[in-house]
Amino acid sequence: MPRAERLEEWVNGFLSSDKEFDSIHFDELIETSSLRVTGEALVSHALTMLNAVALQLERAFDEQRAKRIFVSIPLDITDEILTWSPELWQKAGTTFEPPSLYLCRDPQIFHEDWEEYRRPVAIPVPHQNRFVAVFRSCRSEQEMRENWEFYSRVYLFLNVVRDEK
Repeated sequence: MPRAERLEEWVNGFLSSDKEFDSIHFDELIETSSLRVTGEALVSHALTMLNAVALQLERAFDEQRAKRIFVSIPLDITDEILTWSPELWQKAGTTFEPPSLYLCRDPQIFHEDWEEYRRPVAIPVPHQNRFVAVFRSCRSEQEMRENWEFYSRVYLFLNVVRDEK
């Protein structure tokens, strides 16, 4: 049975730690543990979660400088690298792995030594200018050597980098 934690407590735990990043699956959060939506409804809910975290960070005067918050939504595992098609939004929430929420102190999250196809994509939920979506189909250097599959997912970003004064 996965842990059940409130979103606010999870964010506070990260802020009071010295971790460089932390993640939590949606099924481990009380607010999303019973969520059974897919496609655009899942994307809309993920954006709501990102907004809630951003609001909490603003109120906390985040001294630890959480620079990046995002949701990773698994889409598919394939033998060949996958390129983007808008129909892939319908796979959101249909895989065995639930979406995950991430908090990072380093704004750089992608690895330079991975084989990948990556591109920005249009979010299928209107009026979401605050967010950026990136599709990525990839595998690590070890996975390349072993000829393993490619993992494809969409990342929904809300950048919280602040000007240094």
